[in-house]
Amino acid sequence: MQTETKKVLIIDMDEVMYEDWAPRAYCEYVGIDFAKYKRKTGYIQELFPDKEELDKFVNFFLSIPNYYDNVPLKPGARKVIEKLNKKYMVYICTDYLFKNYEWESDKVLLNKTKALARDFPFISPAQYIFMRGKQLLHADYLIDDRAWNFGPHIKTPLLFTGHFNKNLTANELSEKVIKRVNSWKEIGELLL
Repeated sequence: MQTETKKVLIIDMDEVMYEDWAPRAYCEYVGIDFAKYKRKTGYIQELFPDKEELDKFVNFFLSIPNYYDNVPLKPGARKVIEKLNKKYMVYICTDYLFKNYEWESDKVLLNKTKALARDFPFISPAQYIFMRGKQLLHADYLIDDRAWNFGPHIKTPLLFTGHFNKNLTANELSEKVIKRVNSWKEIGELLL
């Protein structure tokens, strides 16, 4: 008797499961109210004029015991992911946060692990993937906010609408065979 194999679903963490960690950290660092902040760029590194100032920000960020304690979940993320975890082989795949600061990644990855364990206790740590170069992933589905993370081995790429990708047109997404999703409610309707 053959059992049915579950499809593989990989979910990005930052800006897909959690809300706006980068602009929140930036606002805290420069002392401005996040509610009044108008985001100017998609990359935290672009907000600083030089490497010295970026180094100061990274040190500030790393001095916070666990920054994810201050970052809310996207609406509906926990509820939908819990249901998806029963239907699919779900993995959470996340990057180190700061390009060219990987040597500091031990604390960042520990904080991400603690946040995931707290907010998604039904996801086993064996389902966490920490990596750069998501184009290497093989899966039936990948939910991510960056289109360049969809490599040739993702059968159905789902682009979670965010600051990084709002400028991508429907034609551009169609050419790359990428489907846009705007919320966890929409993901639930599509995959459950």
